[in-house]
Amino acid sequence: MGLQPFYISVVCGLGLALLAGAWFIFGEPSKRRPLQRPGMRCLVNPGFLVAATAVVAAGGILTQHVGDTERREAEQSLLTTTALSAASIDPALVRGLGSASDIRDPRYPTLRRLFANMRASNREFRWVYLVVPRHGKIVFSVDSEPERSRSYSPPGDEYFDAPPQLRALCEGRIPRATAQYEDRWGAWLSAFVPIRDSNGSAVAILGVDRSRASVEQAVASSRLAPIGLTALTLALLVLYWASRERQKASFERIRGSERAARLSEDRLAKIFAASPASIVLADSDGCIIDVNDAFEELTGYTRGEAIGRTSNELNLWDDPIQQNAIRSRVTTEKGVSATECAFRTKDGRVLDCLYSADIVEIAGQAIVLSAATDITERKRAEQVLQESQSELSAILEALPVGVMLIDAETKRIIEANKKVLEMLGRSLGEVIGSTCNLVCPAEIQNCPALSGGARIDCAECELLTSEGDRVPILKTVARIPVRGRDCLLETCVDISERKRSESQIRLQSAAMNSASDLIAITDMRGRVVFANAAFAYETGYSLGEIAEVGLETIWPSTLGGDPLQQILQVTEAGGAWSGEMVCRSKDGTTNTADVSITPVPGEHGRSSHAVAIARNVTARKVYEDLLDYQAHHDSLTDLPNRTLFCEELGNVISDRRSGHRGCAVLFVDLDRFKLVNDTMGHQAGDRLLIGVAGRLKTCLRQGDMLARMGGDEFTILLKDIQSPDEVEIVAKRILDQVSAPFEMGDCRLVIGASIGISLYPDNATDVTELLKAADAAMYRAKELGRNNSQFYSEELNQTALERVELERDLRLAIQNDELQVCYQPILDLKTMRLAGAEALLRWNHPQKGMISPGLFVPVAEETGMILELGSRVLRVACAEAKRWHERGHTDFEIAVNVSPAQLQDAGFISEVLGVLNESSLPAKCLKLEITETAIAHEYDEVDILGVLKAMGVTICLDDFGMGYSSLSRLKDLPIVHMKVDGSFIRNIDHSAKDRAMTASIISMAHNLGIRVTAEWIEDEEQLAEVSALGCDLAQGYLISPALTAEAFDKFIDEWSGTIPNRKAA
Repeated sequence: MGLQPFYISVVCGLGLALLAGAWFIFGEPSKRRPLQRPGMRCLVNPGFLVAATAVVAAGGILTQHVGDTERREAEQSLLTTTALSAASIDPALVRGLGSASDIRDPRYPTLRRLFANMRASNREFRWVYLVVPRHGKIVFSVDSEPERSRSYSPPGDEYFDAPPQLRALCEGRIPRATAQYEDRWGAWLSAFVPIRDSNGSAVAILGVDRSRASVEQAVASSRLAPIGLTALTLALLVLYWASRERQKASFERIRGSERAARLSEDRLAKIFAASPASIVLADSDGCIIDVNDAFEELTGYTRGEAIGRTSNELNLWDDPIQQNAIRSRVTTEKGVSATECAFRTKDGRVLDCLYSADIVEIAGQAIVLSAATDITERKRAEQVLQESQSELSAILEALPVGVMLIDAETKRIIEANKKVLEMLGRSLGEVIGSTCNLVCPAEIQNCPALSGGARIDCAECELLTSEGDRVPILKTVARIPVRGRDCLLETCVDISERKRSESQIRLQSAAMNSASDLIAITDMRGRVVFANAAFAYETGYSLGEIAEVGLETIWPSTLGGDPLQQILQVTEAGGAWSGEMVCRSKDGTTNTADVSITPVPGEHGRSSHAVAIARNVTARKVYEDLLDYQAHHDSLTDLPNRTLFCEELGNVISDRRSGHRGCAVLFVDLDRFKLVNDTMGHQAGDRLLIGVAGRLKTCLRQGDMLARMGGDEFTILLKDIQSPDEVEIVAKRILDQVSAPFEMGDCRLVIGASIGISLYPDNATDVTELLKAADAAMYRAKELGRNNSQFYSEELNQTALERVELERDLRLAIQNDELQVCYQPILDLKTMRLAGAEALLRWNHPQKGMISPGLFVPVAEETGMILELGSRVLRVACAEAKRWHERGHTDFEIAVNVSPAQLQDAGFISEVLGVLNESSLPAKCLKLEITETAIAHEYDEVDILGVLKAMGVTICLDDFGMGYSSLSRLKDLPIVHMKVDGSFIRNIDHSAKDRAMTASIISMAHNLGIRVTAEWIEDEEQLAEVSALGCDLAQGYLISPALTAEAFDKFIDEWSGTIPNRKAA
């Protein structure tokens, strides 16, 4: 770069030599020697040589300047393009990037595509990348290079070769930066611009690199023009110098004159440009000829916008009337001086200015020279000062204290405010100009301040009113200078009320000392200024000791832990407080006091003191605490009860509404607890509940709450829940704890728990709805087999509503006898004769039509209505079977389903025996069907079923293969009949597995001497399959659907041993 001026000089020199040679060969003919020719004389002229050298040097400088300018413009262009690119990037898209894990962030590929588009749209971009400062280092965030490229920088990689300009930008020392640097990949020109968010904070820095080789190529191209211009200038210089050689003397004279004129013009131009006043040159028509920089700064119009236009066109004058008046004065008076005017700027602001104008002659033309100085701030300051003085006068008049200004030398009153005039009962005219004798009693007129003595601060004095009365005041006198005079500023506070109050306090003190309650007066810091005798007696402190130790020592805090000082802050603001506080006596004993603290109104609306009245309520408090504890806790488990749980849940919800995390409610219902109560007694049940409560406590986290809602129901409040996974962990822990065996003396009990879970605020936002949601989820857990946990959903809410409605309708249906017993025939596959029927309960709802037993039977079991329904079905079915026997079908069996609740009923055996006796039906014709679920309960069902079998009743195991019984348990049960579950029969004709499973069940049952019935026979292929497998009996829609008693009578009368032509619906 440093040799380029040299090359330029060489080229220019060559050009000069060529021109000289041309002139020598083709110049004017003469017999003189070449250097004596007029055209060549300039070559040896020192002036020409200097000029030529200057041209060469200027050409070199110009060439260098053009190159530098091109380089700067390249830098500025790159910086501007980078800034525009940075402005187009959403700060949220780059916030937080800068670590190795960002490669998995979905924003990373988006930014890489964006940078690739930048490179594609601007071929000069070599690299586009994001960097961020991290812990004193500069690391890459996003790089536009392909990931397989050797120059690719992954996220989090440190920018080791970062130029110092980038580090200065990261440290906030500069707003943006460019840099030239070299690395192993080449030499680069780089631009760095921060990406800022809406608060102006930099979230990342966008960097763009351009090859310096392309910049230097552009610089070299830009220098061709100045080099050529230099050569052309040299040629013109030679021609010009040669042609004017003979006129040198006259040219020098002219040149000297021009130089002087130019110097004068330069001085005027500099003065014009540097003037702080806005200067405008305009012709007689008002058209602007020129303006200076101050005009541009003042009005906002550029020189190009102003020249050639009038002030009217620019809308400079705010007041056209004033404009016309001043223009007229300029014309008639040849100018105006220091006139205040209002001008309007380009952006519409109005400025106050000091305006002057004169008419001057320039080049024979009358020119209006005008100047304007902005005095807007000065005018504003004057207005503020005037307003301040007005405000000060208003404040002085509004002061609640009397103020007088007195001349220290003459002792005459200069000023007096409204308050002091009210205190004196005089007018302003009476007071102003009078001496102090008018307002001060004779004995205090010689005060120290008036005598030139010390300042008076808060001295009690008196003022004389117009009627001669004396007003007690608190007086302050200060010596101050006012407008060159030594004056005294006297303030007077009327303390008449205070004097009267002091008298009243003395009377009240005597009354309080005779009271039996503890009474104390304290300031807002807790310092006791008065305590009655009862207070001293109760606390053991003397009156002097009470003032020394302070009220905070005697009453340190409320029962809730709020310090006394906090309560005093409330009362200081004017609010009364009452409550219970801890009272500590001098001997260290504490008791509870019922305290009321009332503020004593002070100045400016705040309380200066407070009156505290207390009474010892320790005995009453102990009794109330006991009652409160009993009202909020379960007497058996000592856990919080429903009331306390709902209060705590309400508090947690309120706290969560303030922005804290969510919470969860777990509704825990013990499975098979009723069985323990019924079989082992309530004492065993109570011990079991205490044991369950102890185990549940171990499942909770710090801060969680466990409560007993009643019976075998518990609720748990989990606080500060971040995700449902935390709740699920606790629920699993509860299930594991509750399902573990309980040792109850010689017995070992195994129970379970069904848990419903609701979440705040996802499922509900108040206490009632959260509990309802958890209860609904708990019922869903029971429906799914018990001993599990379920989260609440909107579907459960609808299900719960439907269940409540179904339970209500079922109760009404039982009362109104809407349920009907129907009978489905059972076919003997060996003889094709009817072997009997299964009694099935059907419900035809008056509005909803037929309701499936799968819906109302579980509700009946959960609510206990199944006992009443079961008894009714047993009684009606046995009576109907007896009627069939009387019609000649003496071998007919009637099958009746029995629920687990009926088997658990201690009176079930007696009920069966009573129904058989009542209906006169032989016991062998009654078949009781029980499910595998029913015999899975932990009770001695073998004895119950054994007694029934001994009575002659047939025991049938229903839905075999879909329950919980084991084969080892099956062999111990008095089962003589079983039904294969319909799920195996449904696909038996085209499922090899179902056929094999059914065949295995039939074979096993026959080996145990048990007859088998196939359910859900819907078509002839299924009937053929179960017949081929040796099944004994069959029932299903193919044979007949469930029929009413009348329809069943007709069916058995018409039965011919042939299957009707019927397909399942």
